[in-house]
Amino acid sequence: MAAGVVRAEEAQPDYGPPPAWVKPPPPDTRQAPPAGALLQVLMRDSQAKLGPEGDAQYLETRFKLLTPEALDAGNLNLVWDPQVETLAIHRLTVTHDGKVTDVLAAQKFTVVRREQGLEAAMLDGRLTATLQIPGLQVGDVIDLAITTGSHDPLLAGHSQFVDLLPTTAIAGRLRERATWPAASSIAWRASDDLPKSAVRRAGGAVEALFEADGLPAPTRADGAPARFRVRRLVQASGFADWREISALMAPLYASAATPKPDSPLKAEAAKIRAASADPAKQALAALQLVQDQVRYVYVGLDSGAYRPAAADETWSRRFGDCKAKTALLLALLSELGIKAEPVLANASGLDGLDYALPQLGVFNHVLVRAEVGGRTLWLDGTRSGDSNLVELEVFPYGVGLPVHAGGGGDLEKHLPPVPFQPVEETVVQIDARAGLHAPAQVTARFVLRGDEAFSIDREVASAPHDEAEQVLKKAAVENLSWFEPKSVTWSYDARRRLFLEEVRGEGKVDWSKDASGGHTLWYQIHGSGLGPIKPIKRDADQDQTAPFAVAYPSYSRWVTTIRLPQGIQTGRRGDNVATTLGGMRYVRRLSSQGDTVTMYHSLRSMTPEITAAEAAADEAKRADFKPGAAFVWAVDAPPKPAVTPTAPPPPAPQDAKALLAAGYAVGAERRYDEALALADRALAAQPGWADAQRLRALVLVELKRWPEAADAYAAAVSVSEKPNAADLRGRVQALTHARKFDEAEKAADIYVLAFPRTVDAYEARAGIFEARQDYDRALAATDDARQAGVDEAAILRVRSNILWAAHRREDALAAAEAEIKLDPDSATALSWRGLMEARLKRFDAARDDLRDAERMNPENETTIIRLAELEEFQGRYAQAVAIFDAALARWPKSAVLLNGRCWSRALWGEKLDLAARDCDDALAVNSTLPSALDSRAFVSFRQKNYADAVTRYNAALAERPESAASLYGRGLAKLRAGDKAGGEADLAAALKLDPDAAESYLAAGLKP
Repeated sequence: MAAGVVRAEEAQPDYGPPPAWVKPPPPDTRQAPPAGALLQVLMRDSQAKLGPEGDAQYLETRFKLLTPEALDAGNLNLVWDPQVETLAIHRLTVTHDGKVTDVLAAQKFTVVRREQGLEAAMLDGRLTATLQIPGLQVGDVIDLAITTGSHDPLLAGHSQFVDLLPTTAIAGRLRERATWPAASSIAWRASDDLPKSAVRRAGGAVEALFEADGLPAPTRADGAPARFRVRRLVQASGFADWREISALMAPLYASAATPKPDSPLKAEAAKIRAASADPAKQALAALQLVQDQVRYVYVGLDSGAYRPAAADETWSRRFGDCKAKTALLLALLSELGIKAEPVLANASGLDGLDYALPQLGVFNHVLVRAEVGGRTLWLDGTRSGDSNLVELEVFPYGVGLPVHAGGGGDLEKHLPPVPFQPVEETVVQIDARAGLHAPAQVTARFVLRGDEAFSIDREVASAPHDEAEQVLKKAAVENLSWFEPKSVTWSYDARRRLFLEEVRGEGKVDWSKDASGGHTLWYQIHGSGLGPIKPIKRDADQDQTAPFAVAYPSYSRWVTTIRLPQGIQTGRRGDNVATTLGGMRYVRRLSSQGDTVTMYHSLRSMTPEITAAEAAADEAKRADFKPGAAFVWAVDAPPKPAVTPTAPPPPAPQDAKALLAAGYAVGAERRYDEALALADRALAAQPGWADAQRLRALVLVELKRWPEAADAYAAAVSVSEKPNAADLRGRVQALTHARKFDEAEKAADIYVLAFPRTVDAYEARAGIFEARQDYDRALAATDDARQAGVDEAAILRVRSNILWAAHRREDALAAAEAEIKLDPDSATALSWRGLMEARLKRFDAARDDLRDAERMNPENETTIIRLAELEEFQGRYAQAVAIFDAALARWPKSAVLLNGRCWSRALWGEKLDLAARDCDDALAVNSTLPSALDSRAFVSFRQKNYADAVTRYNAALAERPESAASLYGRGLAKLRAGDKAGGEADLAAALKLDPDAAESYLAAGLKP
């Protein structure tokens, strides 16, 4: 059908008097018009005749034009569907200065076929009767009366009627009347903001009626869910319940989804089956076939508003609407042996439908529910780009009506889960080390997920590269006005439906001067602002009992890091935030590492709505919630002249505080013997001082003198006025390392009693049983934590670690996933799950988690190491080294990163001299770092210097005796050195500690 307007000769409205069942109209109103109104409804008369032969509505409206803007009301357009509806025009008059003119005596409505939705691929066959009333003037009164009738055979005699009255103040006469045969089971309902209806039987018929002379504007409820905005609604339905609608539609879809014996769809299903035996992948492939190879065209012709086209017909013509695509998808899934059914929905989303009588007309969409391997997938053939099964597990429309094969489906409400992946992320990294007034190097990464990601990918893919580049650059600087982008790259991950844009450039940081006029400069960290948070309340004249809707589901995240110049005074200011207000979770964290400040901020919806009582409580909290933005500050002053440092004078023998400070200072330099001596001198100066005992305990832990460390912690606890969690935890851990398990259990009981709501207490208790490899009792400790009301996400993190140690890999992963869903702002949880997935060789999933964790905390060395380990597990050692190269360019003195590169090079077996140098550099920073001692031993092993390797492994095991990796490495070295008995003993001990201890060595081709 061509676009445009075509005259329709085959269907015209009827003209004549109203039908006999219509009662005379009520009189006009005598009320004054509403202030400021464009027009006044003087009378509105709606009368309906319902029954198995069809439904009809008579509607007469008489209104007065009050302003020039109201003259447009004279452009009349009446739309109807001649396939199932009739239109009769009874009256159109204009009254001017008391004179009534019959407009229809001089002209009739012109009928056009206008496919108003043609641009949106919609063909519905509806007609429009149009007329422009000539000569209208302000003050004229228009009176229009029409009757529309409907009889859709597909409804099988069921009535469905809806009348929506104006929702403004009405200063006019209103009547709503409906009649139906007494033998018909028809329900009638008017919303509470309309007059109460009188329903009575008379002469074999039922009449429902209400009248009013003017109605005030309905009571508002700003911010309420959509169902509270349903006002002045009149409904009637001949359906007994929703199940009856399901039963009515079931045979239509069953028939349409049955392919012919020689259908080409059978061959398409065979191709899908041959490509994969996994039902989930088969379902996804069938969905993508329907989405990609059948274009969307809505067809409402020949009762097509409800009736689906046959699957074979849709496949043949390669276009169809939601009904046709659903039938086609059902046919494919049936051929694949996948259980599926259609589900009716409303594409705009339905808020409960508690206000609605059962009517087929409330649904304007249909999709498929498929059951695959215990998972429910929602498959919508009208969408594009679906490839992520996790997204397909969410029903997006609120309310659905399943069309069961045997009928009987009832209305279902589907609440999407609380989001645990952000729809959008912004990560900005600012390198300002060149100086406060020098251009900073900036990298900004923008991430979109889901439909928005797919949409922008299609948009940039269809544009010339230069044009797309400019659009993306412009978008990048909207909130960074001082930033000048130099280059932009982008990519789309179809598997994850994730769009990533990275923009690099430079600019002078937008520093602000201190208001006091000093030398301090301030930078408001990008993305750190939390507000202003809108009031969670309504005006006093509104409905105070209605709940408040929440922008659900939504989740956004911002991360900004800024590296500051060295040699000047810098700092940060801003509150850490973790609170829920108005159904939204606000999280902000500030942290510092060396010369870098990191700001993490997220905003996540937690529920679709909150009650009025919850809103009142949150509003009281909101008034006091004023965290403001977060800032980095730097002192912009000339550097002070260099002063040759001189050694501080030794503390006086009786100055306990000075002795303690000196002890901490030398302890930070790993001069542990000196630190211990200073702690003892502080105790001598101030006997029984808890702070001095605490320093002793910390130093003894570093020296691995566990029993003495436990005694020092016990001494600190005994003299403290109130329990100190760090002391209690330290004592439990020291006793555990000393393998004094009975004493450790008693110490853990004291810790739990003192801090019953702290996960650390239960984790310390679980650690005792984990050291004994009694994993059931370790897990029982986390159950105790749950009973005590400890934060569930924190418990799950502990459980996941215990389950992994117990080699219950899938359970460990499930616990980590549950934690992430509860606390998706935890980069630690994502990084840990990524490591587990990598070790289980689920490399794509591991990379997804680790990259997400890296964006959440770009300064986290652990995640960087795990990303390198992911490459190692795949034998991609060069790539692992490259990851460490990039990280060490930022942190050249990081012992753990130097050790990581040493290990990667040793596994690779290439450039072992550089590997040895990396390990030596790491040990120069931290001479007792167990992992670096182990890696250095492995380098000697790779260099075939087995005696040296054994010596170095001995040093590593002295620091960490329980290390299965070091035991296994020493076993290999002993075997190569000819010590068969010693080597085999070490290997056996290592595998007893960790059955996976050999994994990295075997992957590198190293066997006993």
